[in-house]
Amino acid sequence: MAAVDSPAIEEEFIEAQKNWDLDKLNVDLAYAKRKVLTPVEKKLLRRLLCGCSPAEIAKKVYQSSTSSTVRVYLSNGLYKYIEDMLSNQAGCLIKVKNWSHVTHLLEKAGYKKNDFKYHQ
Repeated sequence: MAAVDSPAIEEEFIEAQKNWDLDKLNVDLAYAKRKVLTPVEKKLLRRLLCGCSPAEIAKKVYQSSTSSTVRVYLSNGLYKYIEDMLSNQAGCLIKVKNWSHVTHLLEKAGYKKNDFKYHQ
């Protein structure tokens, strides 16, 4: 299943970069994985951070109507790395129960950028 690049995908990458500390997140996930994330893993992560479901990822990125391959790829990869990373940080077991919990867990762990600016 080959990924299809489009301007909309690039726009979402910019959105993820704007709202999330991707540099720190990529470093911390690479540490949990024990090697750097692949380009496909980075693409899937950014899609998740933009609120895309596995079905939306399958449709938009891979132009496929079935999301089973994306779900399996996420479950066997990114979700495990996120769980390991967050569990190590929290000192207790953290589980990704659903794709929609990823952004909440990562925001709670401090990876979401704070857009609030205090003006005097």
